[in-house]
Amino acid sequence: MFWKVVDPDAPGYPWSVPALHPVNFPTPGMFVDLDKRVPYVELQENELDGIVRAALLSAAIFTKMSEDHVLAKTSASRRLRKAYREALVGGRWHRVLYGVTNPNWCGGSDPAQPGAQHDGKADHALVDRVGLCLEPRHACNRDRLAQGQRALRTVLPGGTPTPGATGRCKPLLYMPAMDLAAFREGKLVPATTWPNGQTSFEPPPAIFDRGVQDPLALTPSF
Repeated sequence: MFWKVVDPDAPGYPWSVPALHPVNFPTPGMFVDLDKRVPYVELQENELDGIVRAALLSAAIFTKMSEDHVLAKTSASRRLRKAYREALVGGRWHRVLYGVTNPNWCGGSDPAQPGAQHDGKADHALVDRVGLCLEPRHACNRDRLAQGQRALRTVLPGGTPTPGATGRCKPLLYMPAMDLAAFREGKLVPATTWPNGQTSFEPPPAIFDRGVQDPLALTPSF
């Protein structure tokens, strides 16, 4: 079986296997399948914020810290959330697979572009002018990867479906794995560097090294 359901207390963090949480809770070092029920996130007004907060809550549990470390309305907590959001959205694998330039599909808002319906700021969901399309317009990449295929990009840079694409799933996201000792001190740095030279803010080599199938070669500029 390709995917490994891993208990968050299991040794080996950050796990080099393609890890899934037993109940699909966003957890550093694991993948979260947004096409399935995501505890905690489903109760949040903004999906991207919910994913970030959930992953940081998991890290707080790992390190036996209070949830105030990541959820309090303090400058330190806000910096942690911002840094983790940037690690998540700015990851190379994510951007090539799901990156778009319209924040309305990413948890932000820009009334000048199609799909404006959120109250968030236009730049909230973007890192270097690119965000992650959270809409159900993607290939079911969890299944593709399990079948030995590469993850497939099915959206144009503006966030609309690629012509002829039949994407119907929400994204499969990797939660960046941070160094837990540094996290306790309010810093966000990768837990390790994988053998392929990528940090653990990117998926492990078993996923990353397959690359992404991008039929129209749309994303090199990302």
